[in-house]
This record gives sequence, C-alpha cells and structure tokens, in this order.
Amino acid sequence: MELRVAVVADEAHTDRQGKVTITGIFHRVQAATFPAQHLKAALVFLFDAGPWDLGARELRVDFVDEDAELLLRFEVQMDVDISGGSMPGAVILPIPSIPLPKPGQYTFEAFLDGQHRASIPLDAMLRPSGQSA
Repeated sequence: MELRVAVVADEAHTDRQGKVTITGIFHRVQAATFPAQHLKAALVFLFDAGPWDLGARELRVDFVDEDAELLLRFEVQMDVDISGGSMPGAVILPIPSIPLPKPGQYTFEAFLDGQHRASIPLDAMLRPSGQSA
C-alpha cells in the first residue's frame, strides 16, 4: 500500500461515498504552560491499495518527543478487501488528548506492517504572554 497523505488535524470524517473531509490541519501548537494537553485531534492517513495488498494489515503510530521517548501508541488492525484496480483508502485515528510534557519537537511515527511509512511533526511552543488561546 502506498501512503499518499499523513497529517494531524482538528478533525476528519468519511462520508457515505468514501470522500474524506479534513478540517484544521496543523503542525504547531501553543500552550500557556507546560506540561500541557492538546485536546481533540485526529491523525489522517490516505493510501492507495491494489489487489496485491489484500489481507490483514497493521498500522502502528508512535507519538515520541525529541528524545525518542514514547508518549502514545496507537495500533489499528485493517483488513484490506478491495476488488478491481487500485483504489484509495483512509484511516482516521481520533485522539482525545495529546500529552505535551515540555516545549519542543514531537513526531507521530507511522509504521505499516512494521515498515516506517511517515513522520508527522508537531511543534509545541510556549504561547507569548498577552496572546490569547
């Protein structure tokens, strides 16, 4: 399977026709103090799958800090069952809360069947004083 899109966003959903709507793609968050939590986000992965991709697949996403310390892990089992030629697919992972222990660089590392497929950066910054949320 070929990964076409990998983003973190405020929210995402798939309609009845299979179209994915992604709202509020971001790569930077600000907090008044640390440690902090970023509430409600979604990881969105769009991929192309062909007949050669049929069967059980595993998507694992690790959220790590700049020291490679694991903060969150998501594992999704997928059963790829398509007919005909290549067609797009989507995986949307809702995240109720992203832990941000300190300002710095964080990354969502995505692995499909154990192979690294994407790095999605997320920078956490201290909000300048006087600036509202």
